[in-house]
Amino acid sequence: MRKVISIIMITLFVIGLSVTVFAQDGASDYCTTDPDDGSGLAECGSPTDNECYAGGVLEGKCDSPWLWNAGWYLARFNQGLISREDFPDFYGGVLPPVVEVVEEVVSSSLLRVCKTGFGAEFCAFSNKTGTRDAGADGSVEEVQLFLPAGTGTCPVGYTEATTRPITNWHGGLFADADLAPLGMDNTWEFCYKPAV
Repeated sequence: MRKVISIIMITLFVIGLSVTVFAQDGASDYCTTDPDDGSGLAECGSPTDNECYAGGVLEGKCDSPWLWNAGWYLARFNQGLISREDFPDFYGGVLPPVVEVVEEVVSSSLLRVCKTGFGAEFCAFSNKTGTRDAGADGSVEEVQLFLPAGTGTCPVGYTEATTRPITNWHGGLFADADLAPLGMDNTWEFCYKPAV
């Protein structure tokens, strides 16, 4: 009898060890604990691995397995690893709205409002883009994309994945009356990136 129990115990131990090794191998296909290992994989436990983790756009909102799975796909979408077309329809509810990114900011047909303060000139345009020029040479350092309140996620290619309140961009220089002709107000949000 002891021999049978010993064999069962050893068998269960070997199965448990196999499952542990298999789980570790499976996880390594999607993330790494060493971001400098050259694998190109997301760092495990970071927003690049899953947007539900601290610092991700879904942080504090992932209270179901569905949201954790959606957060995994959203992390890959936000890094440009999968396209909107390849994103599973089942999780599509977490995708940011489609935004037309206008690369050409300055055009004579655009309505613009500019204000100077904090050592820079801030300009907002009617195509929902903006610029920040902090230099005396007239060159633009930063380009903004303005999005309606609650959008929360910036398109791929912008400096940060999440939007910021528009008042953080202009520091209170623009009143709602200044932004109204552009179709915006101070509830809007923005994304930014260096000018090219």
